[in-house]
Amino acid sequence: KYVVISIPALAGKLPFPDFVDTIKTQPKEVMCTIGLALSYLDSDRQLVSTFPHFVDLEPMTALVEIRSGTVGQLVCIEGYVTKVAPYKPLILSGGFQCATCLGVSWSHFDDGIFEQLSVCKMPNCRSRSLELQRPNVRTTDYQVIKIQEIDNSGDHSGTMPRTLDVEVRSSLVDRCIPGDVVRIVSVVRAMQTEAPRSTHGKNK
Repeated sequence: KYVVISIPALAGKLPFPDFVDTIKTQPKEVMCTIGLALSYLDSDRQLVSTFPHFVDLEPMTALVEIRSGTVGQLVCIEGYVTKVAPYKPLILSGGFQCATCLGVSWSHFDDGIFEQLSVCKMPNCRSRSLELQRPNVRTTDYQVIKIQEIDNSGDHSGTMPRTLDVEVRSSLVDRCIPGDVVRIVSVVRAMQTEAPRSTHGKNK
């Protein structure tokens, strides 16, 4: 479940004058904290995880400013959509059952990169015989879109416009088509290209 949250509106209701700067520089920590606060137990006492979708971050960041120094920061960018890739399933987490104690140990896969759990996490068990249980695998849809910068300078002297790949997940999948102008609030990440992503619980 996702909730759209305006950053200026939220900042105006919080007693933290540096909230905007904090969410820009430590987005993962702030998102996890707010997501935990929004989550709740349903009538069956099952946890309903709720994730914030932030909007209205100012000022916007030009694509030329997206560099190594902005990795890990929350930015707002705008551009034309030039390409939309087909969406695919992305593995988020999974439970591994131990062959010795039969306990289930959970592991989170950062950016959908699968890693076999090496040691059982159950108390008093250090077995290395673990198998991923498919019913315990949590996935989401993800999609990569390519956006191109909007040049408002009026100078078209042969320079190639900058482009950037943006990954969208879950409810944001299939929300745009080539030609759309989009404004995106997202965390800048340096993606690993040597480790393949997993969609079925094992590397391919």
